[in-house]
Amino acid sequence: MARRWLLPLIAVLIGLLTAGVAQAAPPYTHERYSGSDSFDDTICGLAAHFDVEFSGVVTIRTVKGSDGQAFLAHDNYLTVETVTNPANGQQIVIRANGVFLEQHATHVSGNIWRFEARDAGTFTITDPAGHRLLRDRGVVVLGAVFDTLGDSQPGGVLVVEDPPVFHGPHSDDATFCGVVLDQLT
Repeated sequence: MARRWLLPLIAVLIGLLTAGVAQAAPPYTHERYSGSDSFDDTICGLAAHFDVEFSGVVTIRTVKGSDGQAFLAHDNYLTVETVTNPANGQQIVIRANGVFLEQHATHVSGNIWRFEARDAGTFTITDPAGHRLLRDRGVVVLGAVFDTLGDSQPGGVLVVEDPPVFHGPHSDDATFCGVVLDQLT
């Protein structure tokens, strides 16, 4: 499913960066990042190997009035995943390029905060030669409640997550898996 890959990434970003309100203090941190990863998982029910490269620029700000317990993140990212079917060597390349922006934080009680975020960008699947097989673009609206742990550090524990709301032309799961399985099998 197209959102199967995107939603865990977004949940991790929200969890790592914990959001805030529009008015924020000077940057807690501003940095470029890049890296790679390699792992085995499934995609559309098919066992696959994933080689991932990622990069971006992230700014995290402490939310004014949060006593250093809530943070607002702005992440401009690029990920490129090469997905290989180990049974036959067939591959696809999944590219996501976007901006993740945490916009609002509402204090619930104690260390519990409710956050709202937007993730806007493009998501493209190509064959290894670069021929486009599928493209999604638009905005995903996210909401979640976190325990910020009271440690004055970005991050926390996800308590509850709202279903994402998609705006723009997004493929459904059947279309996504049809493209993936057609190329990998």
